[in-house]
Amino acid sequence: MRSIVFWISFTLVLLAALALTTYRIDEPPWEPGHQSFHMGEYPRNALNYLRYGYLRTGLGLVENLGEDTSQPLTYRVDHQPMLPLLISLAYALFGVHFWCARIFPVLMCLSTSLVTFALAWRLMGNRWLGLLAFAFSVFSPMFLFDGRIPMPKNGVVFFGMLMVFCYWQWLSTAKRTWLYSLFGIAWLAINTNWQAYFTIAALTVHYLWFGERNGKWKHVLFVGVGAVLMLASYFLWTAWLTGGQSIQTQLDIFLFRTGSRINDDYVFTSLEWWQRHIRSAADWLTTPVALLVTIWLALVVRDALARKVSSASSLLLCLFASGVLYNSVFGNSVMIHEFEMWYHFVPLFAIAAAWTLHRPWIGHIGRGIVAVVVLGLFLDETINNYLMRQQGSAAQISAAYFVGDYLHARISSGGRYLTTVIIHPRITPTIADRPFEMVKSLEQLREKLRPEGRYEAFLISNGNDSEPEVRTYLIEHHPRTDLFGYSIFDLTKTGSNVLVENPAISHPVRINFGGVIEYLGHDVESVVYRNDQDIPWWQYYLVRHAELLPQYRTAFHVVNYWRKLVDDATDYRLVTQFDAQRGPAYRLELGYPGLDRLYPTSMWPVGQIVREEFEIAVPRDAPSLVYAMSVAVQKGEQFLLPMDVPLPTDTSGRVRVGSVDIRPRTAPPPLTVPPSPQYPTSVSDGRLTFLGYDFNASVDGATVTTYWQKLAEFPTDYRLGLRLENAFNRIDCSLDSVPTRLWQVGGSYRDSCTFSALLARGVYTLSLVAQLPSNEILDSKDTRVVLPLAWMDHCRAVEDFILLQLGQPDGSAEDEPERVVPSKPWQITYQLRRPQDVEVVIGWTGQSQYDQTRLRVSAYNENWRLGKDKYLTTLVVPRGHPSVSRIKVPAYLARTGDNTLRLTIPPKSLIGWKGWVAKVIPDLELILRDYAPPYAGWVEPDFVQVRLTAPPYRTEEVDEIGHYTPSDLLAALRALEFNYGECEKSAEVHAYAQRLKERVQTLVEMVDWSAPPPDIMALLAEMADPTIWVLVREWLSQQLTANLDTTLVDSNGVAKLRVLGYKLWSPIPNEQGTELRLYFEVLDRVARDYTIF
Repeated sequence: MRSIVFWISFTLVLLAALALTTYRIDEPPWEPGHQSFHMGEYPRNALNYLRYGYLRTGLGLVENLGEDTSQPLTYRVDHQPMLPLLISLAYALFGVHFWCARIFPVLMCLSTSLVTFALAWRLMGNRWLGLLAFAFSVFSPMFLFDGRIPMPKNGVVFFGMLMVFCYWQWLSTAKRTWLYSLFGIAWLAINTNWQAYFTIAALTVHYLWFGERNGKWKHVLFVGVGAVLMLASYFLWTAWLTGGQSIQTQLDIFLFRTGSRINDDYVFTSLEWWQRHIRSAADWLTTPVALLVTIWLALVVRDALARKVSSASSLLLCLFASGVLYNSVFGNSVMIHEFEMWYHFVPLFAIAAAWTLHRPWIGHIGRGIVAVVVLGLFLDETINNYLMRQQGSAAQISAAYFVGDYLHARISSGGRYLTTVIIHPRITPTIADRPFEMVKSLEQLREKLRPEGRYEAFLISNGNDSEPEVRTYLIEHHPRTDLFGYSIFDLTKTGSNVLVENPAISHPVRINFGGVIEYLGHDVESVVYRNDQDIPWWQYYLVRHAELLPQYRTAFHVVNYWRKLVDDATDYRLVTQFDAQRGPAYRLELGYPGLDRLYPTSMWPVGQIVREEFEIAVPRDAPSLVYAMSVAVQKGEQFLLPMDVPLPTDTSGRVRVGSVDIRPRTAPPPLTVPPSPQYPTSVSDGRLTFLGYDFNASVDGATVTTYWQKLAEFPTDYRLGLRLENAFNRIDCSLDSVPTRLWQVGGSYRDSCTFSALLARGVYTLSLVAQLPSNEILDSKDTRVVLPLAWMDHCRAVEDFILLQLGQPDGSAEDEPERVVPSKPWQITYQLRRPQDVEVVIGWTGQSQYDQTRLRVSAYNENWRLGKDKYLTTLVVPRGHPSVSRIKVPAYLARTGDNTLRLTIPPKSLIGWKGWVAKVIPDLELILRDYAPPYAGWVEPDFVQVRLTAPPYRTEEVDEIGHYTPSDLLAALRALEFNYGECEKSAEVHAYAQRLKERVQTLVEMVDWSAPPPDIMALLAEMADPTIWVLVREWLSQQLTANLDTTLVDSNGVAKLRVLGYKLWSPIPNEQGTELRLYFEVLDRVARDYTIF
């Protein structure tokens, strides 16, 4: 039975490791770091084996690009050919794919862990400890994350561990079969990577230490002479391939990798070398394993000093020493390539960590308990490490991949191209797979183009302002294609498609921007059908960013026509944006430098028509709407104002010139059965009818399902939505799953939305919002229908809000939403009259840069003496999924007056037990902290609420007016709000409100108003009875320090707010600081938030 459990456990661990290691095995090389860099190295050499043949290449690493086999061969001589040979075998069997380049590294990575399991079992004689070592190895963050990289390290570690296993078997059994296997595998390892020589040296030292006396030196001499001969044969072989040029190259590389000859970019000290190793050990090998290995090492050193060390322990000790020696000799290499530093230590650490538990005094039960605890801590840290690295592996250099892919498709198999920029030293040349040459001046370009036909394309960066003569020549003589911030000129064709004469413009218009630049019109598709092809789950498993693949993208081309009117040396920015709004605003625009950077306006000939063409990508989560096309000309941060334009123009100077209809591929079908809503109604404007709704409330929230019928055609979409509101909350929910313009006339449709159950408790009004855009770009027709519905029981506890923050709380522009970024903390400031518990509720819309963003939450106070930052919790915000985070701030961290909560994105979070250890021993934080590049993501909040919990209000009759307090009044008003006579279930509350209104005048006179709740004035102002507000104004006129009576108007001259005055108030007697309270009266409907200075 135990044997069955053991092998089932072993199989489950192996399958889980296989699934994690092969994740993203077919990912294109568009992520930064070594993952993509090495895809441009050895796979290229493997492809050349098939292209030129194994005999012609001499099994050397050929670096040539392109399919022209007549060109002379160029070799790489600093690495052995074993890995490219294996990749070429996969290419020959399955074709040239990204996963074929990674299949052998993945298999060798998993095989290394299998050999580790077998060796640990043999060394310790305990298969369960062998399984523990197998788990430590196969689930190590380094193997999981770097195991799919096509690099020689995978192969040399696998062959090295296989060598060690054969050596131990030969030493234990004295069978020559194991010795011959050892020599054969050593030959494979030597032809894989230089580290094999260090492994052979470690086995030799161990054999001298523990080997048999008879014939010992004969074996050692054979191994030593064999290693020297293999090294000499490699140098002779590479010299034969390169005609003797390889010797100097190999010497230069050796001096660079050892740190003997380096430039200023790679200078490091011995202390930095050790610090990097210590930090990386905890990061890549996990802290639990590193601590166990430290204990094992201490015990082995003690046994060695007492001359009690075993042969098995000394073998592992020799391997550790050879690994440290390799890192010391090639110090520069391991400092640049982080996987070089610890990859070969993973199996050694796994065995040593498991071996620490192989002590007689621990006992079987104690060994099992410790193993389970350590394994749990190890897996927890591994998962966090793995997820953090996966979420940081975004397609940040996708332009390098797509430009290379375009060049490969457009240039013939024997063609070549010219360039002024290397986008990526490995990715773009490898993906393009075409020879190229660099050009730095116009003279060089003209020389390269004689005779014609030698080169087929020219690649240049739009954002590179160097070589203006080269850019001008190319624009004037060859057609251009814009691609991800780069321009590719077709050298096989003549004639400019940028400088044109008398173009046929499909949408002509004349707009004069500031008397300098004139816009003549555009060519754009009026209707763009989305690529609605579903991406299967397995595609996301193979390619994490599968939505970027061409077969799943949606994009459309835009062509603008401009003309320069006067001679002006200023460089203007040409702006083209596509905006739509349904609840939130959506914008599509060019996300990289365009023609205005490649060919700036200062270089334009006066009167010449300039054609600007680019592609706009439509994100998969962008709604199917009609996007208004606007153009503008920008000088620095200022927009040039258009002159005498009959088209709609906004306040920034953007002119609406057209629109693009983004549609789904198939129109939504109507309901097959006539709807029967739970609450039927009939609201219509002649084109669209609201038939009714269903309402279902539960502890998880409330779902409102609406039913509609289309009566007539209309060209644009209604913005349909539901609004749940009272005096303190307004939650909007868009009904945008089905575009209304695509509905069939006479058909019935259904759409729904869900409101969170984490809203403040109270009675809400549910209203329907229907908005139809008019011909004006910034104008709209808004129809609101109040539905007779009060949600949530009014007798539940009322929560006292002390802060409600929506939209952009810092007053930033609408097109620059508030974001939490790593560069500075995001602060929430609120006031308390006394220290007490508060709850902070933050809503996230799912707008963030990476799949998951970790936020550190802390209470902050400048006056705290023992640390100004008190850690509270860590939030994990997922991308694409709206969520709500609740944070409890205890009273002992609060103070009277201003309180601050900080949200920060740490460079690397100390998660789990490491965070607790760092709190107890702060000096260990640098060692425990994950060593990796700083996390550079952002996350966008939706709303923030800071609230207190008040006791339930009383609905019974109160005879004595003195029993009323501001809290009673506040709670009652919040539950009542406006017109609840229509609500069937609140008759008692409505009667209570009437009695309360009658006593408001007495309350104003008797209640202690010296420190009213911050928002009670607004509550009184919103009561239905206007006499209440008259009484409040009379009371305020007596209480204010200064009566201002100033009216604030908007840009259209409409009076919006009246400043009544201000009052100076000290929160606590004898406490420094005075509060300035401003009082306003709302004169007209305010559709947006104002920032008041």
